[in-house]
Amino acid sequence: MPRGFVARELSILAYANGFTLWHYRTNDKPELVLSTECGNPDYTGYFAPACDLLRRGDQIIVSFGGGPEPDLMTLIVTEAVPCGYVTVRPLGGAKLPESVPAPVATAEFAPAG
Repeated sequence: MPRGFVARELSILAYANGFTLWHYRTNDKPELVLSTECGNPDYTGYFAPACDLLRRGDQIIVSFGGGPEPDLMTLIVTEAVPCGYVTVRPLGGAKLPESVPAPVATAEFAPAG
């Protein structure tokens, strides 16, 4: 049964220069973790309860334990608004489940200098 975000399952693996690598363990399916609620403007994201901790550019290694075999996915935080919402997307070539629409980037990093 899906339970949604559980704060005690989110932990810091490494931190340096304003970047944090997180680990999150869940029995929820990837579809729930990556859900955009079909564009619902009131949906704040699976990781919204951690919006004061997460920052844009952070990475989250998610361990999914609810299926027949454990699975991992690395996510990047694309947007995190304190006391607001958090959006994430799979990092690199991770394949999205077919039921999850591809996320649309809302902002781009500008090169320094």
